[in-house]
Amino acid sequence: MKKKETQAESKTKAAKKAEPSVQAAPVPVEEPQVAAPSPNGPPSVVPARVREGVVIKNRMQKTVVVEVARRISHGKYIKQVKRRLRYAAHDAAQSCSVGDLVRIEETRPMSKTKRWRVKEILQKAVEI
Repeated sequence: MKKKETQAESKTKAAKKAEPSVQAAPVPVEEPQVAAPSPNGPPSVVPARVREGVVIKNRMQKTVVVEVARRISHGKYIKQVKRRLRYAAHDAAQSCSVGDLVRIEETRPMSKTKRWRVKEILQKAVEI
């Protein structure tokens, strides 16, 4: 069974057919302005984070574990509290030994857990 159209529906359909199709004019897109390169290098370069700590493990090939200790003030009790973090760092020269004071810097991911590399050995461990 076919539904009968009402007068209002038939008028709107006829009006739509009679209207010429109008295409929107393309809108010009402005190109983003790029800043001129600065003489100091690209602006997106972020300085690498640097930490100082003590080597606590060197059993792996070209990897050492560096413990970085810091002291923070407790929020409620205002007491100085020790906090430590352990970083797996890349030691390409395999020159670090346990007890060395080293400076490490953040770098690209080298493995699942290794995102730091040994920048320099600040103080060699005292051997007895």
